[in-house]
Parts: sequence; C-alpha cells; structure tokens
Amino acid sequence: MDTTPANPPSTAAVRNAVRCAVACAFVVYEVEAASYAAYALSQDGAGRKVEVGGWAVCLVSRDSAVGRALMDAAPGETVTACVPGGGYTFQVVSVDGSPILTEAERRQAWDRAEHERQAREAEEHERRARERARLRQQETLRSLKERRAEVERACRARDEQRRLAMDKSGPANGPSGRRATDHAHPT
Repeated sequence: MDTTPANPPSTAAVRNAVRCAVACAFVVYEVEAASYAAYALSQDGAGRKVEVGGWAVCLVSRDSAVGRALMDAAPGETVTACVPGGGYTFQVVSVDGSPILTEAERRQAWDRAEHERQAREAEEHERRARERARLRQQETLRSLKERRAEVERACRARDEQRRLAMDKSGPANGPSGRRATDHAHPT
C-alpha cells in the first residue's frame, strides 16, 4: 500500500465544511477501487459528499454498513462493509487525520457529536415551540379584535335602531315639555 496522500481531512475540517456534527474522520484505502478515500461519521449529513481540502469526504452514519465497519477500526486494520449488491474492503490508514486514536477517544468524539446534535434538536424544538406560541398569541389577538369589532357594530346598529324608532314616534313630550294630559282645561 502506498503512503497516505498529503493533508488528509481532520474531523474539525470536515465539521467546519459541512456545518454538522461529525464524530470521526477516516482516511482509507479502498481495495476494490485501488484508491484513497475519506469518510466521516455524521448523523446529520449522512449520505452526502463534501469537498474538504481537495478530498471528497463521504458522510456516513454510524448505523450504516460502512459506518459500522469503520466505527471500531484502528489504523492498519482491514475491514469489510457488507452492502446490498456486494461489499467494500477498506484498509484504514488514519483515524481523525492522526495515526492513532484510541477506542475511548473515538467513543468520546462520537458522544460529543451526538450531544451537539441533541442540543441542536432541542434548540430547534424550543424555537418551533416559541413560534407556535407566538402564532397562537397572534390568532388570539386577531380573534379578540374581530369580536370587539362585532360588538361595536352591534352597539352602533342598536343605537341606530333606537334613534330611528324615536324619530318615527316623535318626541314623547309636547312642545312645552309637558304631557298633553297634564294641561288643565277650563271647563
């Protein structure tokens, strides 16, 4: 196997490029393709390919066949990922861009990435809840304004009906302000 090509991507470089949680970056020699490749474990962007420092980095989830094969791999190991339609054989060249990364460090990196993902999900959930509350408040205010306008229209209509009724019947008292029955008639 040839030496690793210059400047393999690190986890930090991949994370910055894809703007999502990345647990580990792997540089592997793909035996069937006879070429070097880079993979990164990421729950958020799994299935995407990104360009990082001249490398096409494939993002895979830990639950995928390639992710499971690479998850526990150490530099120098040969692993096989069984996928529908065949399998891939990888010789792991480096993990996280460094020649040695212990299992505990890999797990810690994955846990950190998982924690970041969960924090982003919680933040997004909270943002959506605030947005729903804001929309409910706007709807309530709109309903209250509509109800107030209805009440005001009803009051104006009632007042207008009273005014029209008074105009039709004329004044209740005569021109002197006294009722006609109150006048004394000399007999």
